[in-house]
Amino acid sequence: MTAFLALMLIESSRAGRSLIFAWPTTLLVGLMCQLQGIGVWSNVYWLATIAFRQLDARRGPSVAVGRVAAEANLFAILVGFALPSQVMLSVQTPLVIAAWQFFPAWILLARGVYMLVRLRSIGNGYKVVQATYLTTFALSAYGNALAIWLLRDNLSSYLATLPPTIEPPAFAGSTLTVAALQFLTWDWIMTAAGGLLATLWIAKSPAEVAQIAAWNIFATPLFGAGAAVSGALMWREKRLNGSK
Repeated sequence: MTAFLALMLIESSRAGRSLIFAWPTTLLVGLMCQLQGIGVWSNVYWLATIAFRQLDARRGPSVAVGRVAAEANLFAILVGFALPSQVMLSVQTPLVIAAWQFFPAWILLARGVYMLVRLRSIGNGYKVVQATYLTTFALSAYGNALAIWLLRDNLSSYLATLPPTIEPPAFAGSTLTVAALQFLTWDWIMTAAGGLLATLWIAKSPAEVAQIAAWNIFATPLFGAGAAVSGALMWREKRLNGSK
């Protein structure tokens, strides 16, 4: 999820971005992800980037991200999402869990505060953007490793349940926990599959499609789907900015 959040923030910061990808869209999509599932709304956003040729944009001034905006995006990911998520996992009280649900607002609040207090600076934010995607790669890989560690004693049993059934559990043997796990599993599958598939639209030739597909197949089992998407987005950013 961190890679997807970073993508929305970075695309909203590009010099020539369409109004469709401005910061209100980041807030709206983020809140809708919380209300209806990231598996639905992340794919709506990916489809928009494909339909409006955002993913395969070409190099030039219109795709530049200013240094201050890039720094604000990285700060927002760390303070507005990563930190609250860690607090929620450590302090599982109803108030903390409820507050975490509004993380899209905390992200944009953190971004706005940073841009308000940061001294203005003219410069290309390419290196900071790459640092942001590297951070999301690390966070995603850490989350993937943590999930495997927590499931280490029951990993084979869990993998045997994938993919989950599309039918609701029988009422007699069903619990709210089972239903929630079923929903979250499908939500994760749709999010991961949609993101991995969308990265293929970054390619500009059949050879590049094969390269991205090979990367996704290699990286997903090792580091997780979010890390694989982060890696593909880093490659895209490097191409957009040439040798900068």
